[in-house]
Amino acid sequence: MAEGGEPNPALGTSWILELRNRLRSCGRQLPEPGSRVVFFVPLFVAQGQLQTLLTQGDAGDAGALAPVGFPAREASATSDPWTIAAAAATEFLDLAPSQILRLGLLDERRGLGEIRYQACVGAIPRPQQQPPLEVELFELPLLAALSPQSVELRRLEVLGTIHDVLVAQVEGRQLWGPASEVLDDLLAQLGLGT
Repeated sequence: MAEGGEPNPALGTSWILELRNRLRSCGRQLPEPGSRVVFFVPLFVAQGQLQTLLTQGDAGDAGALAPVGFPAREASATSDPWTIAAAAATEFLDLAPSQILRLGLLDERRGLGEIRYQACVGAIPRPQQQPPLEVELFELPLLAALSPQSVELRRLEVLGTIHDVLVAQVEGRQLWGPASEVLDDLLAQLGLGT
């Protein structure tokens, strides 16, 4: 439901129930053993739209792309992803596990540098203030990821290897790598992406 009790037109009358239903068939893990990164993808409604929170790191070198991502922590292949996601939400968003409504998991993927990752999608109350961290948090309407202002192919070094990476300019931010892939997967599960 959007604020004021209005249904979200993209998801019907209950976005929480609809998203849980759509994510029910997801959550497959890759068969190979090894460590992985678990992301927490927070969702909430603001200004009548489904939104998420992303972190914006420091670019470091001039001309480098600043890392944009979801709250994340490294985990072993046997770790419960929701336990790891809750720890990331506590660390990055100052949320207690009781403030997270589990919606579902996205399939585990292999990203740049052969890093394995999986995303846990959860509903949260709308954040009221910036948590006291070194990284910046910003809100992003999910539908904004469907219409970036521009997309360019850039050569980036990730874990010592050069990769050609699509970088999308969305709401004044540069989205690329796992954050962009997780958003694409989530939008596809909502029937909105490719």
